[in-house]
Amino acid sequence: MRAAKLVKRNSLSFKDGSDIGGWLAQLFQVLNTPEDKRPRNLDADLAKFPYVNGALFADGLLIPSFDSDMRQRLIDAGRFDWSGISPAIFGSLFQSVMNAKERRAAGVHFTYHFWFSVSVGHECERAPRSGGALHH
Repeated sequence: MRAAKLVKRNSLSFKDGSDIGGWLAQLFQVLNTPEDKRPRNLDADLAKFPYVNGALFADGLLIPSFDSDMRQRLIDAGRFDWSGISPAIFGSLFQSVMNAKERRAAGVHFTYHFWFSVSVGHECERAPRSGGALHH
């Protein structure tokens, strides 16, 4: 996780965690800014983050004050191998914390690729083996 690597660099974060909020605020600003619109003197590690279109980071976030324990937890999370965790978990969590009406109004949704694949696979199994079309 690149964000945790940013935090771990001693030159970028204090061991007491007191500056993590500022770094996260800057990271979110970077994620909301196309690469060609970013300052030329932007920290090289921050500049590696891609632009995330869709206004996910457009609104300011309330970032808590960090301490050394919270800083370490962020570093530990960055060291974790997240490749075995299904993205559907995060999409589901993201959807569940948003107000349903606001989510619909903003057009925010998460596609459950797994369930789509299961449904399509099931329909394909039901299709005639002769190459016939799928029917409702």
